Amino acid sequence: MTQPEKFPPPFRLGPWLVQPDLNRIEGPEGSVQIEPRVMKVLLNLAENPGTVLTRLQLLDLVWGDSVVGEEILTRAVSELRRVFGDSARKPQFIETIRNHGYRLIAEVELLEEVEEEGQATPVDPEPVSEEVIPAVSAPPVNTNASNLPRPLGLAVILVLIAVVAIRFWPDQSEKSAGPEPIAAPSPVPLTSYPGREWHPALSPDGTRVAFIRRLPEVAHSDLFIKQRDSEAALRLTDDPGWAAWPTWSADGQSIAFIRGETGGQSALCTVSSLGGAVRKLHGVASYIDGLDWSPDGQSLIYSALDRESGEYRLFQLFLRDLSVSRLSAAATDGAGDFQPRFSPDGKQLAWMAMDQGGTSYLHVRALGQDQGRRVTVGLTGVQGLTWAADGSSLVYAASPGGSFSLWRVDVAGGGSPQTSQWIPTPGDFAWNPTISRRTGDLAYEQVRVDQDLWRIQVLSRDPWQLETATFIQSTHWEYEADFSPDGGQIAMVSARSGFPELWLADEDGGNLRQLTRLKGAGITGARWSPDGSRIAFNTVQDGRRVIMLVGVNGSQPHQLTPEGRQEIFTGWSHDGQSLLFGFEGKEGWEIFRRDLEGGKPQAVTRGGGITAQESENGSYLYYTRPGRAGLWRVVLTDGVAASAAEAEIVISELAGQDRGNWLQRGDHILWVIRSGGRAILAELDLGTRRSSFITDLPGFSGSGLGVSPSGDAIVFARTGEMAGDLMLIQF
Repeated sequence: MTQPEKFPPPFRLGPWLVQPDLNRIEGPEGSVQIEPRVMKVLLNLAENPGTVLTRLQLLDLVWGDSVVGEEILTRAVSELRRVFGDSARKPQFIETIRNHGYRLIAEVELLEEVEEEGQATPVDPEPVSEEVIPAVSAPPVNTNASNLPRPLGLAVILVLIAVVAIRFWPDQSEKSAGPEPIAAPSPVPLTSYPGREWHPALSPDGTRVAFIRRLPEVAHSDLFIKQRDSEAALRLTDDPGWAAWPTWSADGQSIAFIRGETGGQSALCTVSSLGGAVRKLHGVASYIDGLDWSPDGQSLIYSALDRESGEYRLFQLFLRDLSVSRLSAAATDGAGDFQPRFSPDGKQLAWMAMDQGGTSYLHVRALGQDQGRRVTVGLTGVQGLTWAADGSSLVYAASPGGSFSLWRVDVAGGGSPQTSQWIPTPGDFAWNPTISRRTGDLAYEQVRVDQDLWRIQVLSRDPWQLETATFIQSTHWEYEADFSPDGGQIAMVSARSGFPELWLADEDGGNLRQLTRLKGAGITGARWSPDGSRIAFNTVQDGRRVIMLVGVNGSQPHQLTPEGRQEIFTGWSHDGQSLLFGFEGKEGWEIFRRDLEGGKPQAVTRGGGITAQESENGSYLYYTRPGRAGLWRVVLTDGVAASAAEAEIVISELAGQDRGNWLQRGDHILWVIRSGGRAILAELDLGTRRSSFITDLPGFSGSGLGVSPSGDAIVFARTGEMAGDLMLIQF
């Protein structure tokens, strides 16, 4: 049996009573529960009052061998200062020693122990406080994940590229500053039909729910509504196209929704909530990711592809004359704005904005203003958002290095991003929340989904002869495979241990072994070094994307990105001496190079760069550019690219959503092209500059390609059928 941890006796810091065994601090305003590792930081400082403990000492004492950044310690100290009402500028409890560490300056008063019980002098105990302690919302991904007969929506693809969620929420004891959950009633099923229902929308009075469903006997999805207390559902549409994103009029008499049309186009439509003819309002030449009806009933707001920028932007359709205007939202060089939502009073707008690196942020602005402000730190995924009934907060679904869960964030606060609170939900993924504007009740999707690795074996190229089959599978997620330089091994990300970790396998998929144990850091973009001894990859640490390096012999991963920076690893230099990464500076996104021996990063591109790969001899850089479709090539001189004006485009059809879905192998480039709602694997011959289509990629998740050194084997992640129900939380 494991021996219980021995806690020091309670002690006082000024008016505060610290009770280590309860992780509780009591003071003039009541008691506060703190996270265990925050308590450990305080105990280490209290054991050495007046003595400076360096940041590295505290990280070692509290987190041990866990791979964490220094900001985790900063956050713990900030939490202690919040509890004590302390100030970093005029400290009375914890003093910051600049560029060094911290020391406790308050006097530690030890309490006398009662000999008979071996405990401190009794203090009238109160029940453990139910106060919610805010915690930083971790990253990260957006989405339009509907189980439609077409590829996952753009936002879903970007989400899966960013982090790819898993089935289990990380153990709260493993979180460095884990969120205290919001006290909420247990969810109850709102639907229980076979298959899956998605995109729920509660009516304004909360008595009905609109949702999307595909019946077993049909090939398309339709719009349904049902009463909360009834199992029977009314089918409102029966159209060969797909349906998505229902939203209610303020009076509850009508529902607006998106209907898919041929050629990758969409239409904004309305239908009576009692049934009847569907009215088409407006056609859009792209998929639509998010739709909402203004509380005054005068307009619809939606997210669609903007032909000028090539990115998703927000548009407003005015119902009086069906005119459309584009809304200014986040940064003009961002990767897109998605899932807009009007506040209940119609005076504010919330939406999810994604930067060129795939990190998402929730934004809020007053209608009539040009720019919004961020209300969250960086997120690895956003799968739906909604306003609370009183308009004071947003509820959204995100995947902070684990499964998609529900979170709440206040929209008030002096312009700086706010911390979020976790809303516990059972089951697998929690997606697409919706809140009734009158009752405040919350509904959401509870989703179950699996994803495996599939392998395409090239038997012949002229003509193409292929053999496609499952390669590595489990009941959890597998994604982002990469072949070793000799082709004998494969690195991949798998959640079979309960967390997304880096695993190795032989080229035939056998001999699986776990390489990392980061427990919920969200791993993406793993790539072998040219000599096959190391693997570099991206993780998410406290809302930042950082680069880590691990030896294939199983050594402990270590972080290469300096604290306070956000970098996205994209490839190795041809000689293996440096790493290429994307970084957003004052002039926008560029490709940089960092030597593994140290030194200042060197800019490689000029004129924009986001993902890149050097040619095998180091003479060329192949790269993508922010805000522009296509794959470009430029000559490298001493590791630095010529100006963007001298770059040539080699694949004009490579979409922005597929910036990570291409690889050079010899004189060929394997890449993904989108056509008619399908993902297709293509190969470009660099000699002839001709591309040939190889095969469809059904269920392609958009999370990278693994290509053997010879180019004869291609591994990709394929998402299986989704299943799930709608759940209801009655507040």
